[in-house]
Amino acid sequence: MQMSVDPDDGLTGRANRPRIVHIGFSKCGTRTFHNLFASNSIPSIHWDKGRLGAALLQNIAAGQPPLAGYDNYVCFSDLMGPKRAPPIEGNMLFRDIDKAYPDTLFVYATRSLEAWIRSRTMHGVLVDRYKKALGVDSVALVQEHWRGLWKKHADSVRDYFKNKQERLLVFNLEGDSPESISSFVAPYYTVDASLWGHIGATR
Repeated sequence: MQMSVDPDDGLTGRANRPRIVHIGFSKCGTRTFHNLFASNSIPSIHWDKGRLGAALLQNIAAGQPPLAGYDNYVCFSDLMGPKRAPPIEGNMLFRDIDKAYPDTLFVYATRSLEAWIRSRTMHGVLVDRYKKALGVDSVALVQEHWRGLWKKHADSVRDYFKNKQERLLVFNLEGDSPESISSFVAPYYTVDASLWGHIGATR
């Protein structure tokens, strides 16, 4: 069951501590990441029915801080836009987030590329959105576009953080321990890694 934590529920929220942003794609453990922090009573938000990704894009276009409107949250995951709108891959806007909030901690969750492609393909609505956005009628062409996005994002993350490695955790969902997440945020937040567990309908 997906949990949520309201930042107004008597929690101190961020105070002067950094935000934590999941910059892996959807279908890379975003809900599991969200629930780990929510279960630890750390204000976390996941997707927000696409409003989170849409706000991110709109705020940047308007010259506003990217996460304006979500100021009291600590953790952010699944930055895609609404289901029936053109696709927004908000995780690829990490540079804008870092520029606005230069103390942010970023978690780049990865998995097998082809497993990720299969998981996304099972999301028929997402495939249809990309078909419309790309002007194609082929699942194979959508999948090839996703492979390109994956590589572009991986290269961008690696290049951008080469001199900021202390603020990036690359987390392999297929082999890494959630203890590495706890250790990564430990200077600022206490996270019980035993509360980690896979959540999500499509693997």
